Amino acid sequence: MVFDARPRSPGDLDDLEIDLDAWAFPIDVREDWRQIFIDAWRLERDYFYDPGMHGVDWEAVRNQYLPLVERVTTRNELSDLIGHVIGELSALHTSVRGGDQRQGRERVTVASLGARLLRDPAAGGYRIDHIYQADPDYPTERAPLADPSLGIEVGDIIVAVNGVDTLSVDHLGALLRNRRGEQVRLQVTSAANGESRPLIVVPTANEANLRYSDWEYTRRMRVEEQAAGQVGYVHLRAMGGGDLTAWYEQFYPVFDRAGLILDVRHNRGGNIDSILLEKLMRRA
Repeated sequence: MVFDARPRSPGDLDDLEIDLDAWAFPIDVREDWRQIFIDAWRLERDYFYDPGMHGVDWEAVRNQYLPLVERVTTRNELSDLIGHVIGELSALHTSVRGGDQRQGRERVTVASLGARLLRDPAAGGYRIDHIYQADPDYPTERAPLADPSLGIEVGDIIVAVNGVDTLSVDHLGALLRNRRGEQVRLQVTSAANGESRPLIVVPTANEANLRYSDWEYTRRMRVEEQAAGQVGYVHLRAMGGGDLTAWYEQFYPVFDRAGLILDVRHNRGGNIDSILLEKLMRRA
């Protein structure tokens, strides 16, 4: 908008708008990426909490990584490069995100049935090799195929999805495109008696979370079995509010046992020291 800067109301602002639709600005993308790289490096130089930069020669880090900007081909690669630079500081809770990422007009999400499936032409479909497990006390977290009402077992064969033969596609995921949260009809052959029956399942989009929960739950069950219930197991996945809630859900049932395993492997919040764990236990 353009209006008189004198101290009075400019009146109807609609009449003061400037049409910029026809404006165009040429950008040298590689020079732009170089500037973004330098600005990110400067932000750490000027605002990092430790003036000594954790003992890192910050000028040398810039000189080491700056030539690699010439080899960057996408904005995402630039973010990866900046992440490597910041990683030289070995500081927790530092990350790179955002930027003008190129996205397709249609993003296709491949839903998951929550199981490891193996193509088995001899059996006529995809064999269920493993169904991801989760704490039965929280049914909303279980895998789609883990619903006990379905009666699905490891070894069963998925022969069709919504009437389409699973062996007619290169991968079963092709039949689950954009199907997250929607009902799909599976034709499943039982490994026990060879009977085939239709089932309705609602796939999920977050298979990575199901896999992680499976890893976590099976570690806990292994401790329960091998320690005969005398040792508890608690895993702290990350440092968000939901993760701390999960910590309490796991900790309270086992806090008074003879032993306690505190597993912080893969924690996305970084290294967890003994002082933090002590505080968590006291708060619980």
